[in-house]
Parts: sequence; C-alpha cells; structure tokens
Amino acid sequence: MEEIVKHINDTNASYRDVKAGNAKNTDLFLDNDHYDMFKDDGENITVRYNKQNLSQAILFIASILPRKFDHSSEHQIVNFSTSFVYKQLAILDALFQEEGKPVNTITQIWQCRKDVQKKNGEIDSRFYFNGLIKNITYLDESGRQQDAKFTIRNYLAGGFSDLHIVKGADGIYDINIQNTTSPSNDNPRDNVKFTPCKCNPSIYHPHLSAMRTKPFMLLAGISGTGKSRSVRKWAQATVTEELQKKYNTGYNGTDFEEGRWRLHKPANFELIQVKPNWHNSMDVVGYLSNIPEPHYVFTPFIHFVVKAWQNPDVPFFLCLDEMNLAPVEEYFAEFLSAIESRSFENGEYETDPIIKPFNEFGDKVSDSMLNALLPNFKASEATGGAKTELVKRLCDKGLTLPKNLIVVGTVNMDETTFSFSRKVLDRAMSIEMNEVDYDKFISGATDDDIKSLCSQIGRDDLNRLLVDRHIEASELVGELDEDDITFVIDYLKSINSLFDGTPFKLGYRASNEALIYLAAAKDFGNRSNSAAMDDFTLMKVLSRIEGDESKLKLTDSSFDQKRLTDAGVNSDEAEKYGALTLLTALREIIKEHLGEYLSEPETDEQHDDNETQPEEQGTENNAETQPTVAPTPLRSIHKIDSMISQLERDRFVSYWN
Repeated sequence: MEEIVKHINDTNASYRDVKAGNAKNTDLFLDNDHYDMFKDDGENITVRYNKQNLSQAILFIASILPRKFDHSSEHQIVNFSTSFVYKQLAILDALFQEEGKPVNTITQIWQCRKDVQKKNGEIDSRFYFNGLIKNITYLDESGRQQDAKFTIRNYLAGGFSDLHIVKGADGIYDINIQNTTSPSNDNPRDNVKFTPCKCNPSIYHPHLSAMRTKPFMLLAGISGTGKSRSVRKWAQATVTEELQKKYNTGYNGTDFEEGRWRLHKPANFELIQVKPNWHNSMDVVGYLSNIPEPHYVFTPFIHFVVKAWQNPDVPFFLCLDEMNLAPVEEYFAEFLSAIESRSFENGEYETDPIIKPFNEFGDKVSDSMLNALLPNFKASEATGGAKTELVKRLCDKGLTLPKNLIVVGTVNMDETTFSFSRKVLDRAMSIEMNEVDYDKFISGATDDDIKSLCSQIGRDDLNRLLVDRHIEASELVGELDEDDITFVIDYLKSINSLFDGTPFKLGYRASNEALIYLAAAKDFGNRSNSAAMDDFTLMKVLSRIEGDESKLKLTDSSFDQKRLTDAGVNSDEAEKYGALTLLTALREIIKEHLGEYLSEPETDEQHDDNETQPEEQGTENNAETQPTVAPTPLRSIHKIDSMISQLERDRFVSYWN
C-alpha cells in the first residue's frame, strides 16, 4: 500500500463559499517529492471519497468556527450557525448519490500536473492537481433547489488537518482527512514530526542538537582532538549511496552501508582551509573579474553550496578548518548576514543572497556564471529538466543558502589566532572539544561514539532532522508544553537580570535558539530540560564572557545580594555572599535553576527493568541489586569553576582559553 500524508496550511484550505468562482478552488498543491507516487498513472488519476469521512471533516470545521475564508479578493468570517451545518450536510447528501440512490463512496477524476509550460514559455515545476470542482444541486432548508460547487479544499482546515492519500489495490486513490483537536504547526512548510530517538547518552548529543538548532557551529579546543574529523564522520553518517555514486567520489562497493564509514571524501563533505591572508570575502564567495573579459570567479565554497542545492534531501557539511586564522567578520560577512535572514516564504526556505541575482551581471556574464556552476544549463532548461528551478532562482534571487547546508568551523585558540566577536558568537552554536581519551585511541574506538549514535537514530531520520529545522520558536506549537517554555524563559530572565548593564546581556536571538535547542534535544533522546539548558549555557552564555577582574567584579555587597535574589536565587543563599564576581553569581543562578548534577529521565529499558522486580523483594535487596551511579555534575558548573580559577590566577578570563 502506498500512502502520503500532507499537512494542510492556509494555502491549501480556502473556506470559500460554494457560490464563489473557480479560481482558488481548482488547484491542490503537494510537494514535488510526492510526485513519485503518481507519475506512472498518466495525466489523470481516479480518487475516491468516503461520505462518513467528509461528514466528520465538515462537522469538525463547524466546531472551530468562526474562521476566515476567501471570497475572490475579499476575506470574510464564517460564523457558526445551524444553517451552515445543514447546508454542508445537504451538499454531501446530494453529492453521494448514484442513480438516485444514496451511496457511501463516490469517485472523481483529478488531473495530475507537473512541469507544465505556461503561456510565457516558462515551466511551472510545481506538483498539483486540477479538476477538484464538481457542480451539484442540493435542497436547502426550505426544500428549494440550490446550485453549489463541491471541492475537497472546503473540507480542509489550515493547521488542523492532515490529508491522507492512499493508493488502493484497484488503482484508485482513497482520500481521507484526519483532523486534530488543536492546531498543529501552521507554518507554510509541512509540519514534519518525528518520534524522539531512544538512544544511549553520548558526548555527541549536543552536536546533533546544535546542528538541528542552527546550521552554523563552532568546534573549539586544543589541536588534535578530532574536530574536523568529527565533521567528516557526520557526513559519512548521512551520505546516501545514490549521492556518492552520482559524484563518483569513492566507495562503490556492494556493502555501501558499512563502506560509507571508510569514505575519505563523502560526496556531502567539503574541507576548506582558512588562510591567514583572508581579509575580504573574495576567497569565500568569489569575485567579478574583467580579465581577459568580464566573468565571475567562483570558489570551492560556492561550488559546494550549489551542489547542496541540487541534492536538497541530504545534509551537506562544509568544514572551515582553522576558522579563526583570519578575522571571521571580514571574510565571512555575506554568510553571517544570510544566516540571520532565514525564513519560510510560501513554503520555500529563503535567505538573503551571498551572491546577488545573476541577471544583474548582464546576460553574457550571467550565462557564463550558470555554465560554470551548471554545465549545459540551457539544454536542461529547454527540456524542463531538474535544473530549471535552480536556474530561475539563481537568475532572479541570486545564490542563497540551501536549508541542507551545515557550516562547521574548527577553532584552535592560541596566540596565533583571532578571537571571536560577540557578533560571530551570537550567530553560531559553540562547542568545546578538549576531551582526550587515550584508552579509546589505543583500541581504535575513537570514532565509535558517532557511528553508534547515528546507527541508533537511523540515517533517514537523521537526515530529515538535520535538514528540516525550525527557524522561529513560534513554530514549536505542540512540541513544547507550557512548563518547558516557562522553564527556559525563567532561566534566561534570571541570567539577564544578572547581566543587566554588562555587554554580556542576551537578546531575543538567544531565547529563540534556547527553545529550539530544547526541542531539538528532545528529538534526539530523553534529554531533561536541565541537561539541554546545561548544554545551551556552555554554547551561548559562558562563551560570551571575557574580561579582567574590574570588568567582572560586582562591588557592592548589598547590590550583589539583590541581584541574586532578583535572579531567583534563594535569599538565604544570596546572603552568604559578600562582593561577588559575575562568574560566582552566575554559578549560583545555574545551580538554582538547573541544579548541580544532571538528572536524566529514565529510559524505557530502565523502566521495564524496574517493573520486572518481584513485588515481595524488599527495598534493602533492591538497593543491593541496583548499581549505584555517581551523579554527573553539570558541564556548565565544571566550566565556570575552571573560569573562576583562571580569573583568580591570571586576573583575566575567557571561555576560549
């Protein structure tokens, strides 16, 4: 049985009056990747409706009235009334008739449309259905005949409905509408939901959650701890056999699933070494040259971005090695701007361009640019090929960032490198990699953590989670409950109360990313709120702190205690402190909100084991049989303690040293 599920947003749910014109009732748009299910059936498919299903759908819509609906260019409100319900059910009674007798199912012919040539010669690459309208005559409440138009779109509630299309054994597609009692994410893109992965705790969980939160990550630490190697491992975990063979870049054996872990160069991976002389963006986004004639000089970075655009379902990992050998703000300015402009517009992932629209360079230069990035692009466009949509985007919008691109910069902090400004730190998720395990190194098991974690999640789920990210915390409706949101906001308010008047204060970007990070952490396992915020504190709070004693000193004892009390620290605890540094005060806030030790929720396996204990077994025996697990200190507490020691020793402190 073949089936697709389409989450319905307001674009596909019109709520139009039955007497309205056909314009917006005609088409039902699906995603292009749904086309594979229908492409072998020709231009027409037969669909089947079930009366009970449509009756339930329209009664559900009645239950959530009033709702806005479209009537030509006007927007009107439909209020609940018995007349509305009667009319809708009367329409269904008239619709489900064959030879004057009532039936439970009826069929309709839909036209399957994709890559249709428009009047202006352009190719419409969208996938959609026509033929949704059916003229009917029904009896109104007074018994008079009325003309009406049936369309499946009037039974879909934006944000509340999922459309199921199932291909039956007889070749007919059954149409079923499944409604929810509360709105799901009504984002223009599909509401993709995942079952949280039940995987063992790993030091790489924060890496995954960070990449799902934002596609820009910094890996900092001493040299030789496997920072760039880990990025290659993520690419090996997500590359597909089809993609690897497409670019003929390595292993083509029969056992690809095992062989991909030995790929030196996965097709979705690129390593670019930053040079100390990079002081403008030409080495990243290229430049227009007039020698010998006007043409654009592209870089490996740009070629890799275009390659990611051509393969949107696989994460593409770009590793900028030794990223801070040159000033990041200078050579990476276009990317830093584009990463903050991410949005969804009409279901499309959009950013500001890192190269302006190709059309603005003139026809001759534009053609040469397209040929350099997409060889034979004109032939492809003429035949309505897969590159047509990308060509149009490059010409009209320029080169924007694709949603499957993840940029990871490796950072070695020493006297030869540049420090990061808060502008860069605000735009990245920062992770410290200073752990060295010689026992694993000797046994050759240093890569097993990533391999094991990815194997537990599964490549398909991993790829979807790393490609389909949230951008705004408002998209998390239904994923985080009120307690989760309150926990995060109260914690950030306490930190900002302490940071008030300092350059370390957190903005809206931090709260947005904190909530997205919490949701991402839940997607990748049973992470507690405290564990997730412990990670976030390291990435986005402590990484901002830098200065000498005078910059970090809080001098007035009574003022210090008030700050702690205002930040939610127990008043008795606050009174213990005289003159504080910002770091010691922050330690108390972390301790008050997150605790000193991680408290991970029980896994299903632990819960099952506890249930199998005999009831008559005493608590004493239980204590003997259950292994004692030492509590794990919060990593942010451990880090802040080392920063306090550094400040006392050197009179200066930085997260990065």
